[in-house]
Amino acid sequence: MVEVEEVAAVHNVLGESPIWSPRERVLYWVDAEGHRFFRFAPDTGDLRTIELGQFIGCLALHERGGLILALASGITYWNDDQFKHLLSREQLGTTNRFNDGAVDRAGRFWIGTASDEPDNSLYRINLDATFQTMETGIIISNGIAFSPDNTTMYYSDSGGSGIVYAYDFDLETSTISHRRTFLPPTGTAAVADGLTVDSEGFLWIAFWDGWRIERRAPDGRLIHKIDMPVQCPTSCMFGGPDLTELYITSASRDVDRNEQPQAGNLFRIRTDVKGLPEPETTLGFSVK
Repeated sequence: MVEVEEVAAVHNVLGESPIWSPRERVLYWVDAEGHRFFRFAPDTGDLRTIELGQFIGCLALHERGGLILALASGITYWNDDQFKHLLSREQLGTTNRFNDGAVDRAGRFWIGTASDEPDNSLYRINLDATFQTMETGIIISNGIAFSPDNTTMYYSDSGGSGIVYAYDFDLETSTISHRRTFLPPTGTAAVADGLTVDSEGFLWIAFWDGWRIERRAPDGRLIHKIDMPVQCPTSCMFGGPDLTELYITSASRDVDRNEQPQAGNLFRIRTDVKGLPEPETTLGFSVK
C-alpha cells in the first residue's frame, strides 16, 4: 500500500502549481485564492510563506533564480521580493484570470485562463515576451505537461465535465497539432486537474472532487490509483534529491473542514519511478 504523508499543514484555500527546484532542493507552490506562495525545504523542514495580496494562478522556475508568477495583475518575474512586470492579461486580449501553466524544454512559458464560460485560451509566451494564442474555447485551462521525448503535450480542461487532451508537439517550432482525447470525462463529480509526466512517459493526474491521484500509461490505461485523505487534490509534481517523491497540493475550498481536517495541506508519496526536472525559463531577459 502506498503511504500518503502529510508534510505541511498549511490549509490552503486553493493549493496549486507545485514546482521542485533541483538547484535549491526546495518545493514551491501557491495558494491561489489565499494570495500567497510557499517555499519548502524538506532537508531542513524550513517553510517560508510569501504574501502577495492578489490571486496567483501558477509559478515557474527562472534560470536567473527566482520565479515567473502568473498574477491577477499579469505575468511577473519575482526574485527576493523584487518584481519585473512582463505582460498583462489585457495585452493578451483577455480579462479572464490566469490559471495553470508550464515551461517547455526550450524555455517558453505556456499559460491558460479560466472562467465559468468556454471563452478561455491557452497562450505560449516566448522568451522575448511575444506571445501566440495556441488554443481557444477552453473553460478552465489547467494542467500542462510534455512527454520525455518532446513529441506530446498533455493539457487538461477542468471546466464542465473535465477532459484531458493530448497534442502532437514540436519542440523546435513550439507548435501543437492533432488534438485528441487522452482521458474523457469520468462521468462522476471527479474532474482531472493538475498533472505531471514521469521519466517513463506516464501521466500522473490529480482529480478534483475525486479523492485520488491516478497514474496513466501513454495510451491512457490506468496503472495505479492512489487514494487521498482529501476530496480535492489539485496538482502533483516530482521532487526530492532523486525525483522519486511525488508532492501533491490540495484545496479546502467547498469542503467541510470538520470532516476533512487535512484539506488544503501538502502531501508526499514516495514512488519507485523517477520524475523529470522542470525546465527553467529566461523569459523577460534577452541576455542569460
